Amino acid sequence: MEYNVSALLQERSGSTRTFLVDEQYQLQKVLGSLALMKIEHGILVTADLRVTGVGLECSSCVTQFKADLDISFQEEFMPKYHPEFGTLLPSEADDFRIDDRMVLNISEALRQYLETEIPIAPRCQQNCLGLCSGCGQNLNTDECACKEQS
Repeated sequence: MEYNVSALLQERSGSTRTFLVDEQYQLQKVLGSLALMKIEHGILVTADLRVTGVGLECSSCVTQFKADLDISFQEEFMPKYHPEFGTLLPSEADDFRIDDRMVLNISEALRQYLETEIPIAPRCQQNCLGLCSGCGQNLNTDECACKEQS
């Protein structure tokens, strides 16, 4: 998910480019929009995205399922070098960087924000019945004999 920002970095602060996103990211499809705005020393990325088909495991019945996750973020991306003077710009370890070719890649930001959107205890369905505590049967698919024996 790369965007060439060399021209945008040469423009005045506040200049904006918008993109509709319809791309593959790993095994998922990513849909939505990106706004890239020139700021004093870099690019401010505003993303509103939906990642489809994220593989999850139900915390109640341990069934594998897929879900769509909505992700919104706003992050600054800084170039390694000043676009006009070519001097090395200072950076922090956790900065998102624009590479030497002036290409902005949002994949790492997307990965980090996707991790934060995954539910702590995902459920395959709202009324998931879970597993039988006696025999381990998935109660969404079959009844178990434990109730009949007691």
